[in-house]
Amino acid sequence: YRTFKVEALDIFDSFCIYLEHKRPANEKFYEPRRRVLMPITHSLQELTDGKLDELGISQPPRTGKTTIVMFYCLFMMARNPELTNLYVSYSDIITGAFYDGIIELIDDKHTYSFDDMVPGLLLPSRGNGLVNAKDETIDLGRKKRYPSLTCRSLYGTLNGACDARGILIGDDLIGSIEEALSPDRLNSAWSK
Repeated sequence: YRTFKVEALDIFDSFCIYLEHKRPANEKFYEPRRRVLMPITHSLQELTDGKLDELGISQPPRTGKTTIVMFYCLFMMARNPELTNLYVSYSDIITGAFYDGIIELIDDKHTYSFDDMVPGLLLPSRGNGLVNAKDETIDLGRKKRYPSLTCRSLYGTLNGACDARGILIGDDLIGSIEEALSPDRLNSAWSK
């Protein structure tokens, strides 16, 4: 695990393994699924290394897409807390769950090892002004005009309220089969 810790901010696979190294084996997300998730992990590493400009991940429901993207978002925030990242979905409920998941990965020091990978970095906590649950924003290191992470619904306030100089994640941008079958609704979502 010492090797994974040293590599954690450079190699996404090592980040995922070290992040959960305190968890009991039967509760881990990444290691039991590592062989299956490795193509996604590899592609996300290529995105990090600039070999890809964008990446689409399409898999059946409940296969770990959002969780691996949550790990990746935290990886990118840890690598450069000054960059701004944006997570967008069709629903405030989904953005809220993603936001809560990132907070859990940062805050639950008994289960996750994020703080070990970023020693000396000011992490968000209640009362230090680096988290805003109402606006679903998280800052790492210091309070900034555009936070390290903003989570917003596709139909929420995006313009002027957030920035994505780091990564932009679009997850479940279409809310229902009716929307998926409506050319007008698809065009509206696509234009946003």
